[in-house]
Amino acid sequence: MGIFGNIFRGQDLEKKKLEFETVKNLYLREGESISSDSITLFECRKDSVRCIQRVKSYIDRLTNCPPEIQKGIAKALSYTDNFRETMQWEIDAEQSYSVSSSSIKGANASNIGIGGVAAGATIATMGPAAAMAIATTFGTASTGVAISSLGGIAATNAALAWLGGGAIAAGGAGMAGGSALLALAGPIGWGLAGVAALGTSVRMRSSNSKAIEEIEKLIHELNGKLEILRPKHQKLLRLLSSTKALNKKVELDMFLTAPNDYRSEDYPKEELVEIVNNCKTIGKMVNETIAMQMQ
Repeated sequence: MGIFGNIFRGQDLEKKKLEFETVKNLYLREGESISSDSITLFECRKDSVRCIQRVKSYIDRLTNCPPEIQKGIAKALSYTDNFRETMQWEIDAEQSYSVSSSSIKGANASNIGIGGVAAGATIATMGPAAAMAIATTFGTASTGVAISSLGGIAATNAALAWLGGGAIAAGGAGMAGGSALLALAGPIGWGLAGVAALGTSVRMRSSNSKAIEEIEKLIHELNGKLEILRPKHQKLLRLLSSTKALNKKVELDMFLTAPNDYRSEDYPKEELVEIVNNCKTIGKMVNETIAMQMQ
């Protein structure tokens, strides 16, 4: 190829680099958005638990409340047992972890699980709330069970193992926000480490044609990952919307002026039954997860 051919191929390479940057930025922005929405969902789920607790507290004080209603709200709360343990873990972790730290504080290494060191650095960077929000929304334990449905040390270990495994596979930890999500979320994550490596190798190559070919492959890969990522995000948004809507349906405002006796003629019995049924639905929803298959 002559000098003009090299010039044209050089121009093609620059165009391809710009195309890659565009796709990469779309990918990263999607990751940031999902990370943010995961945290919002985590907070809404905590609100769900508090809503159920308020309803139970009200029913416990209600005179002549039928046993089936008492059992119903107790069942609804039992669905959230494990998630409430996760909430407590977050509180404890916030007191023990520093966001700027590069290691886990106050945790026994034997309780960290697979990839715990890398997970510790990731959690320290992201913060416990963000880390658990992502893990409980997308994470799956090694047994195939959703992390959100686990509790106590089992949930903690599973989350740390899942986060740590992702951090190691991504080439390390220390990432924050959407980048950490992309690095930890299975099939939509492993490409970022390769992006950095390829970006270096492309700049070092003397063959523009080879560089263009490699960039085209990477653009194709990222577009494929975006096709996987976007439906996951939409499912997350639907779950978030449903959770918010149901939380509103279990508010007790109308009962503030109702008589405190279920047998009273003026007592809104049907409405209470509906609230208890909605609490059961919410209780189950806090354990729902969005599959991120590891590939």
